[in-house]
Amino acid sequence: MNAPKLRFKEFNDEWSTENLSKVVTFSKGNSLSKSDLDESGPYPCILYGELYTKYHEVIRKVFSKTNHNSGNVVKSKYGDILIPASGETPIDISTASCLLLDNVLLGGDINILSPKNCDGRFISYVISNNKRKSIARVAQGHSIVHLYSENLKKIKLDIPSLKEQKKIADMLELLDKKIELQIKKIEALKLFKKGLFDIQLKINGKESIMFDDFLDEVTKKSSIQNQYPVLSSTSKGLFLQSDYFNKQASCENNVGYKILKRNQLVLSPQNLWMGNININNIFDIGIVSPSYRVYNIDIKKMDLNYFNYWIKTPKALYSYLISSEQGASIVRRNLNIEMFNQISLKIPNLEKQHIIGNRIYQFDLKINLEEEKLKLLYKLKKGLMQKMFI
Repeated sequence: MNAPKLRFKEFNDEWSTENLSKVVTFSKGNSLSKSDLDESGPYPCILYGELYTKYHEVIRKVFSKTNHNSGNVVKSKYGDILIPASGETPIDISTASCLLLDNVLLGGDINILSPKNCDGRFISYVISNNKRKSIARVAQGHSIVHLYSENLKKIKLDIPSLKEQKKIADMLELLDKKIELQIKKIEALKLFKKGLFDIQLKINGKESIMFDDFLDEVTKKSSIQNQYPVLSSTSKGLFLQSDYFNKQASCENNVGYKILKRNQLVLSPQNLWMGNININNIFDIGIVSPSYRVYNIDIKKMDLNYFNYWIKTPKALYSYLISSEQGASIVRRNLNIEMFNQISLKIPNLEKQHIIGNRIYQFDLKINLEEEKLKLLYKLKKGLMQKMFI
């Protein structure tokens, strides 16, 4: 029987297999480009690039506006499905968004699919998830790829009754709203955490201390090949190299790599100006490229939680790094380590550092917990998409 593994109990009939051309009619956007955008404009609009950067499977709110409303501009109808007609990679543009608004101006290079007796949200979910690779295969071009309606028309979809389509779409849209609320909750927590620390930094930053006073460089290197996992320090944190690059990017012979233990500081002098500096509060032990610098932190002079957040605060550290760089390359600049060691910062006394550091740590625990909830929501959606569609 042509049916998915997971269904609502009131449905038991077979799904039909149809070409996309049987369930939608095709048209295209026109005469609207990035230069036509105007925040004060009265007309809501969507450009093709926004479809794979700003929007998801269902659109109920439009971000851009324009003053441009000439006679040949195409306007949306409620339920239209929008697919980018061009972009940089096939997988980027193999995405669909169902627009639940009338009279939105639609720019050029947008394929418009108007549903015929089907739920546009359901079609959008199918295309953006289960049929994404199939659509990517029919994209044409190299430096710029294109999706033509003639090729999209041949894409086959498995479709249930309209009633079942609506029930599936309602459930997935409700889940998407929950994901959106969870993202906003995490963003609010991060903003509150930043504000809390910024206030504490201004009020309590009175004592001066140089990096040299509490940082002690470690030069110990690994003498046994593949003894410890290889770590990568990035502007987003410290990761297993195999996870960050989806492979082991370093050479197989990692003898001579520097050992990095828990609660040590690691930085790369080649791109520290990009924020590549981290305290290892994740891994018990690992190794990093010989180009990295590794430091012990004197916890009698500096609270680890306090300093870990301080080094990630651009206002606190970035101004020092500008004057500590050597080299003219815009892409990569070498840090003058001697000048780095002499950086002087104003901090509260150790007791206040502990208080502030602990507050920040508690916020981090809360944020991490909410981020895990978000991962579970994404995992739930992925699982439902695999089981509720064919």
